[in-house]
Parts: sequence; C-alpha cells; structure tokens
Amino acid sequence: MTTGQHLGITLTRRSRSLDTEPFHDELLTGIETVADQHGFSCLVQVVGDLDEELGCLRRWSLLGAVAGVVLTDIREQDPRPQLLRSRGLPFVLLGESPESEPESEPESEPQDRSAPQVPVDNYGAMRAAVAAVVDLGHRRIGRVAGPADLLHTQARGEALAHAAQDLGLSTRTAYGDYSPESGAQGVKLLLEHDQPPTAIIMDNALMAAAGVDAALTLGLRVPRDLSVLAWDDSALCALTDPPLSAMSHDVVALGHRVAEQLISALGGEPVADRTPPPTPVFVARGTTAAPPAEPRRTPPSHPH
Repeated sequence: MTTGQHLGITLTRRSRSLDTEPFHDELLTGIETVADQHGFSCLVQVVGDLDEELGCLRRWSLLGAVAGVVLTDIREQDPRPQLLRSRGLPFVLLGESPESEPESEPESEPQDRSAPQVPVDNYGAMRAAVAAVVDLGHRRIGRVAGPADLLHTQARGEALAHAAQDLGLSTRTAYGDYSPESGAQGVKLLLEHDQPPTAIIMDNALMAAAGVDAALTLGLRVPRDLSVLAWDDSALCALTDPPLSAMSHDVVALGHRVAEQLISALGGEPVADRTPPPTPVFVARGTTAAPPAEPRRTPPSHPH
C-alpha cells in the first residue's frame, strides 16, 4: 500500500444491509471512477456507530493511510470535520453543511472551517416526492425516515412539514435506521393510526421494499390500498414485486462530483462547487396509484 494514494470513505450502517444498499453502491462507483482517473483508489471502512467511525479516522490519520476523506451522513454537532482539521487531513462534505460543530479544545489553534462541499437538495427532493403523490390524489401521507440526527433527514422533514402546511395535508413520520427491518416496522406503526396514510414515502429503497412486504402481510393491496414511494431509484426498485415507484437521482454523477472536489482540494485548486444540485424525477412503477375511495383498516400489530 502506497501512503497517500487512497481516498477514505466510512459508511455507518448495519453491515448486513450494506451489501444491498443501492445508494452506496452507486455513490462508490462514481467516486472510484474519478479516483482511478487520477491515480487514486478508494479505502472503504464499514463502521457500526460514530465512535467507531471517529476511531477509524484517527487511525487513518496516524498511519497516513489516506490522502483525504469523504464525509457522508452529516449530523448535528458533527465532530468529524473538527477532528480531520486538527489532523490536517483534507475532506469533502456530501450533503448539508453543519451550521455548528463541537467547540474546539481550549489549547487548539484557531482553524479555517471552510471545506469542499457537494450539496444535495434534500428539501427540494422531498417537495417533489410529496407533489408526486398529491398529484395522484393523496392527502394523508406518511414517511419512514432515517435517523433523526442526520441533517438530510431534517431537511426532508422540514420540506414535508412545509408541504403539509401549504397544501393542507395530514402527515406522520416514523424513524428507522435504513435497514429493511426498520422499514417494515415503520410502515406497521404508521398504519396503526386511526387515520392511516394512503401513501408512504420511504427514505431509502431497502426500507421501501420491506415496507411493501409488511403492508402485504397486513392484508393491504399495494398500490390499490396503499402507495409506497422509494427515495432513490435503482435496479432494486425495478426488480421488486411489485416494482417500486421511486425518485430518480443520478447518484453515480454525485459520486463523480464528490471525488472531483476532494481531488481538487488535494491539489490546492479552488474547490467552490456552485453547480446547483438537480431535483430528482418521479418514476412511476407498480407501487403508486390513486388512493382508495374507502381506505381499508389494518388490524393493530402487538409485539409478543
């Protein structure tokens, strides 16, 4: 291994879900394509939580294992940018930039908090997703979201709340961790309400596929009784039964931009990316339709 020839990427997920996570697959494909063109390879580390991720970043810095790092899933009070700055390790942010970070240690030198960033329009994407199901006639909309502390989860939640206020919609949100199990559980929780949603927007494809299965298990017909919309389109969405309707993002192109920004920063080039993020496009398949005239009730599910 040649020191400094790698771009580091950490992915915080339950490892059994990662092998089939389409977003990660496509993002890494885009990053690796550009990295290879510039003589870099990618070092990917799957971690279970933030503490494990911080340990990985410290280890990479100590060993000189990577030239720079891609940071995804930006959080409130995210400690990772501060850690990487203190170690002089370049990085690029994918998504929203944290408005605040943990305070530096008193003895630390003042640091430049600017960093390359590839923005993602999660707010606009959620407004587009809501518009897609509203155009079909839905007024009660549910959402199974990712972890609540992630900034992109919050941006999507803000967009859903604003759409509800603007359009007079009834909305409810359940939170998951992007795993299929949490997607199924989130759908079951939403459907237990007295006025359950007739359409549910899922924050990733894995949760959406599991959510459809959960609804079918409860005796609902998808999309006749319940519409389900996945966040990121992928081959998985087209292969499920019924095929998942989804919001189509060019995730590979997003990976290209991430790698280009980081490599430019490594070369000392200007890193401002003023390219407006594209708004996703609704792809209608087999899990979205007009709401039923008489919504079917589902029996409550009680844990044993």
